[in-house]
Amino acid sequence: MAERRARTAAWVFASYALAILGAIGVQVLLTRTQTVDVVGRLAVAIAVAAVFEATVSARGSETALTLFAQRALDSPTPPPALTRELLAVDALWHGGATVLFLAAVPGWALLTRANADLLVPLGLAVVAQCAWGVCKSLQTVYSPIERQAQTELMVNAVGYLLQGGAILTWGAWGYAYGALAAGAWKSAVALVILAPQLRGAGSAPLFAETSRAEYVRLGGFGLVRSFATYFAAQVDLLLLALSVWTAAADAVKDSPEAESPLPTLEIPATQEECLRADR
Repeated sequence: MAERRARTAAWVFASYALAILGAIGVQVLLTRTQTVDVVGRLAVAIAVAAVFEATVSARGSETALTLFAQRALDSPTPPPALTRELLAVDALWHGGATVLFLAAVPGWALLTRANADLLVPLGLAVVAQCAWGVCKSLQTVYSPIERQAQTELMVNAVGYLLQGGAILTWGAWGYAYGALAAGAWKSAVALVILAPQLRGAGSAPLFAETSRAEYVRLGGFGLVRSFATYFAAQVDLLLLALSVWTAAADAVKDSPEAESPLPTLEIPATQEECLRADR
C-alpha cells in the first residue's frame, strides 16, 4: 500500500511539474525569439483568451464532474448514455461560446485600437478541446489518480512540444497555432479514452439523462465562479501587457527612423492646419 501511494504521488508530482516547467519553457522561448512589442501583443491576446478558455471549459468539466459523482453512488462504471450526452452538450456549448467570442474580436480590436487577429486561433483552440473536460471528469471519478496523472503527463508533454515547434516555425502566430493543435490533440486523446465507455450509449434525445434546467444550474455556478477567479488572476497580467505593448509602440513611433517625410494631418483639424499640410 505504501509503495502504491508513493508511486501515485510521484506520477502526480511529475504531471504538475511538467505542466509548470512546460509553461515556463514556452514563455522563455517566446521572449528569447520575439521582440518586445510582439510579446506584448501576444501577452494581451493570451490573457484575454485564458479568461475565455477557463470560463467556458470549467462550465463543462464541473458539470460533468458533478453528474458523474452523483451517478457513481449507484454504479461503479460510467453510464454510457450520460457520457454521450455530456460530450454532445459540451460540444454545443463550446461551439456556441466560441462563435460569440470570435464575433466580439472586431469589437475588442476597435476598443483597444490594436490588431486582435491572434485571438482567432486562440479562440478556436477552446472549441478544439471540447471533449477533454468530460474525459478528465470521468477519470477523476472512476479511474485511479495514477492513471489520470499519466494521461495528463502525456497530453501536456505532446502539447508543449507542438507549441514549441510552432513558435520556432511561425513565431508569435506559432503560439496560437500550437495552442490550436494542442487543443485538438487533447480532444483526440479524450475520445480514444471515452470510446469504450460509449458502447451501448444508444441514440436517446438530448437532455434525456439530465434536464436542461439542471445543466443551466450547474453550468451557471461553474461559469460565474471560474470567470471571477480567472479574471482576477489575469487582470494584472493584462494591464502589464497593455502597458508594455503601449510603451514599445510609442518608442517605435517616436524614433527618428519611424518619421515619415510626408505631411501628416490629424482630425479634427483647423483650416490653417489643412492649408499647412497641403504645402
